[in-house]
Amino acid sequence: MKNLEDFKKKISELRKVLKPEISENIQKVISLISDENPFKLLMAFALKNFYNNLEIYSEKPQRIEHTSQEQFVEYVQSIVTGIDTFSFDKNLTEEDYIKIFNLTKEIFEKIILYFHTELKEHQKMKFKQKIRVESIRRYLFIRGDSIFEHHMELIKTIFQDHNPFFKKHYNLNINQILEIFINIGLQIQANIQNNMIFYSKFKLYQTKISSVLQIDLKDLKLNSEEIIKKYQEIIAEAEKDLEFEEILRNFSENPFKISPNQKIPAEILNLLSANMGENDDFVTFKKSPAFPTNNTIITQRPLIKHNGEYYCFTPRLLIENIRVILEKWIIDKDKHYYSKSFIKKRGKVLENYALELFKKILPMSEVYHDLFYEIVKNGKTKRPQTDGLVIYVIISSSLKQNQIYYQFQPVEVQLKV
Repeated sequence: MKNLEDFKKKISELRKVLKPEISENIQKVISLISDENPFKLLMAFALKNFYNNLEIYSEKPQRIEHTSQEQFVEYVQSIVTGIDTFSFDKNLTEEDYIKIFNLTKEIFEKIILYFHTELKEHQKMKFKQKIRVESIRRYLFIRGDSIFEHHMELIKTIFQDHNPFFKKHYNLNINQILEIFINIGLQIQANIQNNMIFYSKFKLYQTKISSVLQIDLKDLKLNSEEIIKKYQEIIAEAEKDLEFEEILRNFSENPFKISPNQKIPAEILNLLSANMGENDDFVTFKKSPAFPTNNTIITQRPLIKHNGEYYCFTPRLLIENIRVILEKWIIDKDKHYYSKSFIKKRGKVLENYALELFKKILPMSEVYHDLFYEIVKNGKTKRPQTDGLVIYVIISSSLKQNQIYYQFQPVEVQLKV
């Protein structure tokens, strides 16, 4: 018993130390971010932490192993949209990036440890606390709850009955909205691919750029518009390299910058964007300023708008949060419609959709909707309801003493949405 009490005391002492350490690191990160160009910083974080190698991705019971760490990108973006003071003229150095990244990583590691100490302190409510800690861990570290095609099918199923509403207020139906979201991601993908071509060919053209523009290689700035303009002024028509010009033209200094076009209307980008300082509640929340567990507007507005330009550093967040985003669009236009019509229909749609999936997985099963049944409780007859019932019989066989024995195992699955 003495060892247990000593352990509890150590946990309690550790908990008291952790929160001030986390808060101190957060203030350091905010200070460092405010001294950087936020777009160069977010570009570096996105390129280094957003992309996941699916060939080596694995989940183990106690550990998530993957190279993608987009939660760090989201965290930095939450801070960037929560403050409004930056050094836009500053170039990000590798040293500064590493410093911010290491502090961010340490914040996440200490926060999950902090909530684990909470688990040890509440032994009487251990089950509830365990669920709470696991939920926080998943919120902080795990991204992606389904296959893309399944996710999009679910979104269409939920929102397709509300096409008249979206058409009236946004002049778009659900398919058109999803197409815009997808096109935003495709534009980022194309920008990154074009930049990869640029950098793969850059060494071949370094000497040409340097000699034509009379710029020393070490002073060469990668501003494609300026280079093209000067290149066209100096090079004679007959000597122009069309491939080189095309590569320069497609180069994006920031591949996460989104250009509005016919497929991506500016009106929708405005709805999806947050301005600097709009997320100040995330940074100034009194109980835990700038903690990664705080509510953040980037879940509903994952793009950034600045000086009339749009940036999407977290395209996966845009796709994963489509439901949250579209529900917010409904609330913004008509709260009564959301609470009285949408919520009611959503429950019924999800209920039917789940039962349909069970039927697809278990084609020989019997599926029933909206069932009532009688039970006697404390001498009184009651009539509860279940949203759905799936009955499936498993037949197993075994061979004993040259005879086959069959065993029937009925399986019932009750669905409650």
